[in-house]
Amino acid sequence: MKCRGGMPYATRGCTDATTERDKVPETIQSRCEMYTFKQPTREILASIVTDIAKKEGYSLERSAAELVALLAEGSFRDALGILGIRPRAWKGTE
Repeated sequence: MKCRGGMPYATRGCTDATTERDKVPETIQSRCEMYTFKQPTREILASIVTDIAKKEGYSLERSAAELVALLAEGSFRDALGILGIRPRAWKGTE
């Protein structure tokens, strides 16, 4: 959970993300704004993986992009991890 400090108590906010909403206690859920995101389709993941590989200077066959999308099971982060590419925006951060 990440909280924004240094603000008046009445305006402080916290951010938390989970894929297991049912494990968040009702007392917490009742005080939260909930946002549900759809998982990307395999086609969307394959397209994004192909675009990122191209921008990073790699070529990727369509079948390889589709395999990465299949293995990622709807997760952008997992797709990039499987691909093994750290986008330029991440370079220099550990």
